[in-house]
Parts: sequence; structure tokens; C-alpha cells
Amino acid sequence: MNILSLDGRINRLQYLLMSLLPAIIMIVLFVIAVSLGHVVSTHSGDATVAQITRDIQLHKNVSYSASSTWASNTAGGGVFALACLILGLVLAWIGLAAQVKRFHDMGQSGWFVLLNLIPGAGFFVWLVLIVAAGQSGPNAYGRQPA
Repeated sequence: MNILSLDGRINRLQYLLMSLLPAIIMIVLFVIAVSLGHVVSTHSGDATVAQITRDIQLHKNVSYSASSTWASNTAGGGVFALACLILGLVLAWIGLAAQVKRFHDMGQSGWFVLLNLIPGAGFFVWLVLIVAAGQSGPNAYGRQPA
């Protein structure tokens, strides 16, 4: 199974794993970014990671920036930001490919992933792909996944 391919079918468990893994990776990257100062608080003076995390949860006094001291004074900040961008795009593609394959498993066109463009529909699309059973036996998109 090629995780980057839009061809073929995957079952519910494979989809669940392919959709949760990118989310976990992005959470880890976010924690690293907070630790390195890529997400900075608008508090006066230096804020601790705990203060920033609390502000993020409360959605106040927070700005997302690559212009913190560490990022602006070292080449490492730009490299980290670029690496996060590239990894984020790859993870988004993996999520898209997983949804297409899951729709294929249900006998539907992969174009149904466009339902995610409807505001608020993404969670319901994800839920349907987790709950709905795939077609038994081979279909137009390939063999039944094991």
C-alpha cells in the first residue's frame, strides 16, 4: 500500500491510523515550535511555555510568528519553519489520499473529498469514513482490503 497514492482501497482501521498519525505528528511539531519560541505570547517580557499554552487554550494574547528571537537571530528558525511547511503539505496529502481510498472502499468516487470544503463538514466526513462499512469483495477501485 502506497500511502501517497490516490489509487486503491483501505479499510476503516487503516483509515483511522492514517488520519490520526498526521494529527499526532503535527501536535508534536507544535509543541516543539512552542518550545523554540515560534508561537509567542503578546505578554510583556518573556512568557513561559505554560503561559503561552494557557493563552492558546483561551485564545487570547497570542500571535503566531516566525519572528521570535530564536527564529530571527538564527538560520535554524527559517529551516525549521520550512521543514514544518513541507512536512505539513506531505501530511495533508497523506490525509487526502486516505480519504480518497476510503471513499473508493465504499464504492464512491474520490471526488467526494471535496465535501471537506464545506465549512463544518470535515468532522462529519471523517466520522462517516470511520463508521461506514466498505463494499465486500472487489469493486471498480480494486480488491477488498485485508
